Amino acid sequence: MTERRNLELMDLTALCEAVAGDDTFAPLVRAVRQASSMSSVRNDMRRATEMLRACKTLQGKALESEQAGDDVQREEAATIQALFMQAVLWYARATHSKGKGRNKLQILNQISDEGRVRHERITVLRDTYLAHFDDLKDWEAHRVVLALDLGAPAMALSYPHQSYYVRSEDGEVFDRLLVEAVEIAEQAYQTASSRLNLILNAHFDADPIFLDRLRGRQFAPESFFPPDEIVAYVDSIGRMDADPHTSPKIETHR
Repeated sequence: MTERRNLELMDLTALCEAVAGDDTFAPLVRAVRQASSMSSVRNDMRRATEMLRACKTLQGKALESEQAGDDVQREEAATIQALFMQAVLWYARATHSKGKGRNKLQILNQISDEGRVRHERITVLRDTYLAHFDDLKDWEAHRVVLALDLGAPAMALSYPHQSYYVRSEDGEVFDRLLVEAVEIAEQAYQTASSRLNLILNAHFDADPIFLDRLRGRQFAPESFFPPDEIVAYVDSIGRMDADPHTSPKIETHR
């Protein structure tokens, strides 16, 4: 039987919101934001990895179907493309996109030269094809064609187009990029958490009422997690992975 832990849970996010603008707490506010950001970035990398893995699995099955003489169904191809696109968007959100809600991972300061080239290729793909209609880089081709029927006489317009659902070379580049990026994100998360610990210890040493400030902002797991995830969260506290596995959530309307 697991021994019940006697823990006080203080909401650092709520504390930082309360002391925003107070220079005394500015380093703490920055450290909490960075730690929260890197935790979120790490989760994005995990999601990207999960989706690319699922994409490659379905792509392999589609290739087997083609080799067996069966046609790949549009629904299958659309699912493969959706997984690939979303994986790229998770990666770009963590390393490339600008947002006010969190700090992004400064990956270009740490990645290898080969990784930098891969990062550039994937983010350009995101910017010019997946998220915007710009330079399609051979993913799509569109034409407007006028057909003249000289015997009628009559004319008609047509709009021929060709497009790829996923290009295998981009998938391989992205796969190699993610392997390196996941390690960088993990290290950034550990570094941010360690720095936050140091700053908290400094506040406990210098501010005799710091604990009282914290106790005024309790964190209640039952108001944040569904009932079946509370135990896993509490058990994870103090371990290397402070973000335990949870079941995927898909909201449905009945």
